[in-house]
Amino acid sequence: MNNGKYVFSQVISFLNFNDFIKCVRRYNGNYKVLHFSCWHQLMCLLFGQLSNRESLSDLMICLATQQSKWYHLGMGSGISKSNLAYANEHRDWHIFADYAYLLIARARILCKGSNEFEVYTPGYVDFSRLYVIHQSKAFFVTRLKQHINYRRLYSARADKAAGVLCDQTIRLNNDKASKDYPEKLRRVKYYDAQTNMELEFLTNNFSLSAADIALLYQYRWSIELFFKWIKQHLKVKSFWGYSENAVRIQIYTAIIAYLTVAIIKEELKIKYSNYEILQILSLTLLNKTQLNQLFEQPGLQTLKNLNSNQLNLI
Repeated sequence: MNNGKYVFSQVISFLNFNDFIKCVRRYNGNYKVLHFSCWHQLMCLLFGQLSNRESLSDLMICLATQQSKWYHLGMGSGISKSNLAYANEHRDWHIFADYAYLLIARARILCKGSNEFEVYTPGYVDFSRLYVIHQSKAFFVTRLKQHINYRRLYSARADKAAGVLCDQTIRLNNDKASKDYPEKLRRVKYYDAQTNMELEFLTNNFSLSAADIALLYQYRWSIELFFKWIKQHLKVKSFWGYSENAVRIQIYTAIIAYLTVAIIKEELKIKYSNYEILQILSLTLLNKTQLNQLFEQPGLQTLKNLNSNQLNLI
């Protein structure tokens, strides 16, 4: 039973508060915070994502009309445009990224692996960040452009005909790096005949062939497909902040919103698509209908056919 809870409150009940607080503590996110905590920040941003707000100002106008409901919506009492804007500009975006990866791992289990993807990060290697991805049971491939201190544990046979120069299992030697990433890594060195370059990669994936690991990097244009997917499914029509930190928080919050819907769909066995669920939620967040009943109403029209200007997620 929902015991009279708002639909938004029922939605956020699928999020693990303790897991989020662990992410907050990892980056000292609530340091000297009295009222508007990182959790309250997340709740406000999720409400904005799920209700299709166009901007930070639009979100605050909407919330201002619902002040009596803030507590029951999990948003606390210190909501203002200045507080939310300041939090987005100054609180570490890694908090929201780490939590998103935890949800990705959870969604992958529920969806039997269909939420699976690889992460490509060229340039400087942040081993603590990569370890968060690894702990989330996701895969990464990153190109190395600088020397790292490591020791080789053993080498696999390299398919030189496919351009693979070496395929090694390694551990990091540097004290800080080894603490940030305490487990084994895979180092692949590859000759790219098209560019006449030798490329070096690190990955936590030991099942794909070394040639496939290199091929993944060549498909880095898939990042553009990822942002196309964001535009199709998430509320990122305009950015709600001007700094990189604020933009990253907004994008990861949008991913959290989408993953929450995916988790709800699987756990409640909802027949509607994620897109349709998002559309329905956008109109009912302040209703007190029980979630499973919300998606079982016999006369509910398929929302794909409704006015796209009114319901467009992007």
